[in-house]
Amino acid sequence: MYKNIILYIHKEFKFIILITSAIFINILFLILAYKLGFQLLDKYIVAITANSVLASIFYSLTIKSKKKKTKINLIISTKGLVSIIIIFLLLFTYIFLIDYFLLIIFFCTLIFSEFLVSLTLTKYQIYSKNIHYAITRNLQSLVKIFTLICIFFTKNILTLGILNNIIIIVFTGSVLLHFNFKINKKKGGFGIIDILYTFTGAIIFQLDKLIGPTHLDANTISRYFIIFKISSLYQIIGSIISQPIRNLLIKSKNITKEMKRNIKNVSYLLIFFYLLSNLILIIIYQYHLLSVLKIKIEFNDIIIYNLITLSFILHTQSGFYIDKLYLNNQSQYLTKLNVICIIIIGSTIYLINNPAAWALSILISQILLIIFSQKKINMFK
Repeated sequence: MYKNIILYIHKEFKFIILITSAIFINILFLILAYKLGFQLLDKYIVAITANSVLASIFYSLTIKSKKKKTKINLIISTKGLVSIIIIFLLLFTYIFLIDYFLLIIFFCTLIFSEFLVSLTLTKYQIYSKNIHYAITRNLQSLVKIFTLICIFFTKNILTLGILNNIIIIVFTGSVLLHFNFKINKKKGGFGIIDILYTFTGAIIFQLDKLIGPTHLDANTISRYFIIFKISSLYQIIGSIISQPIRNLLIKSKNITKEMKRNIKNVSYLLIFFYLLSNLILIIIYQYHLLSVLKIKIEFNDIIIYNLITLSFILHTQSGFYIDKLYLNNQSQYLTKLNVICIIIIGSTIYLINNPAAWALSILISQILLIIFSQKKINMFK
């Protein structure tokens, strides 16, 4: 299996590079927006974080799509549809209470553009067009960089965001013609338990950015979000590299010793890059190598980076065992675990106004998910 993973990385190397470059472009956009002094960056972060929660649901919804003749069927249960609407209304109400008109417009256009992008990516996945998938992600990121030229007209990042969303909607709107949308009134399709499980799972990594801006200043939140985005590289790369193992799990619905060994090998590979990145960070921090670009790395930034990165590396492990439980109809158990983690993270945010403490609570939640998911799996034996 380990040799198969190496071959998989070699085969999908171009795809991995393209996806990684899309993330780097997103990070570059955030750094430029931060350094150029764009207004309302903290509100922008809240909106895209709320959208990330819905995007997770969109992804889970579209991943169950099936190709039928010339179109793709996307089926959702009535309860599932009602649940999505309720979650949207909750997030919309939260955004509305921030009381900024442009933020509401940005949030609504962002959701629609993200839904269209999700459908586009699903289409490429179903037709096994991985390169098209990665190119779409890159183009989506490049549009953001392109809109920065509007700095000569406005420094309001929400205005740029709305323009970005409209461009994406115009160029991806035709994807709707490739799908049949069906509501299943009977059991089956994407249901309410699936929604609750996906929603609570997404909130674990997003709660700090959703409610954090109400506790800290815009500058601190912006730095924290940029660090989070950099650390998320480990989540994306870990997910891609571990895909062959997950494919075997989906087929067999059982975890073998070989699977356990190889998912650990993936983690070891991520840890190697994590240690290497720390060495580079320490050198940059000690010798102020980014001072030429007027970028100052603080020691607290390094702590946050380490805690969040370790969380994502552990998520590669916990996600594997969680998938096993999900495939064996343990969504209710997983949802309860997620809620416990959300309570821990939420309590930390309200009690401690320090992003490092927030990052630590996320790391603790991933440790708990590994412990209790493995314990539940052992009960099956």
